[in-house]
Amino acid sequence: MDTKEKLAEALRAKMKEKPLSRITISDLTTAVGINRQTFYYHYHDIYELIEDIYYRETMRAIGNDNTIETWQTGLAKLFHAVQNQKDFVEQTFRSISREHIEDFLYSIMENLIINAINATSAGLLLKEEDKKLVADFYKHALIGMLLSWVKDGMRRNPDEIVAKIEILARDGFTPAISTFVKNRQQC
Repeated sequence: MDTKEKLAEALRAKMKEKPLSRITISDLTTAVGINRQTFYYHYHDIYELIEDIYYRETMRAIGNDNTIETWQTGLAKLFHAVQNQKDFVEQTFRSISREHIEDFLYSIMENLIINAINATSAGLLLKEEDKKLVADFYKHALIGMLLSWVKDGMRRNPDEIVAKIEILARDGFTPAISTFVKNRQQC
């Protein structure tokens, strides 16, 4: 286990003992057996560590499921990864770091959607600004659904949510691209 993983485990363990707002870098460095300078070599602060934890967990969960054929699987894996880390997610979402986590999730989702848009629009005359608009719309919708689910205590079955999202995206995603292409051809 590398230093970053040890720090992540130490943070998770400390979060079981006390709120995130009361955890210090000294708490983590003592638990891992490193000095503060080693912590700062890897992270600027605890919130950057949290962001790294989300990044690592998300990348592990999604893996290669980021294509037009597999984005639904990737989204389902993201929901399940969040659910499997429920206590950690709920505590970090209640903290000041929530904005950082949301930005990170938007970035991950945008990459998934851009891959799907590029596959769907291959060979079509779709402007980059239109791809970005479609990606922005869907990333906000999908992460909004994820965040609402988290705020609601993650009570609903994530597979049911993703199945319904897939219907909405399938029935709206391709027609949106087609409409942008048609509008461009008419100009």
